[in-house]
Amino acid sequence: MCYPDARPILEIHRGKDGYIIFARLDDGKWHEWSQPVQTLAEMFPEFAADLVENSFFSINTFWHPRRKSDDVRWLNAAFVDIDCKGPDDLGTRLGAIIAKADKAEIPKPSFIVIQRYWILAALATRRSRLLSCCRRLA
Repeated sequence: MCYPDARPILEIHRGKDGYIIFARLDDGKWHEWSQPVQTLAEMFPEFAADLVENSFFSINTFWHPRRKSDDVRWLNAAFVDIDCKGPDDLGTRLGAIIAKADKAEIPKPSFIVIQRYWILAALATRRSRLLSCCRRLA
């Protein structure tokens, strides 16, 4: 199994002080923990497996090991969610963003992340089958 890499996280969190907040949704429960930026590269292998599914890390860095807006130490990135309902819509919107950046109408993004979501018809959907399918697509 492939595990996440700390390098993109460290690229976003360039300040050497403060905390990155990590979270994971596990069996319907939200688990949150923090890691000092200065020790992330060293400690990341210990919890990288916890970030494979249903996980999150803070874009901004915090003064304290908690995620509160009053505790933001570094604003690291601005981001925009682009919601699309179909693949044609995604291509059109993504193309428009790239064209605007190429024309300098908006700043060029540092990187683009495309996430996939499937609306489940019922909670009784077989979890193992869905996870197997998602792993093949990843």
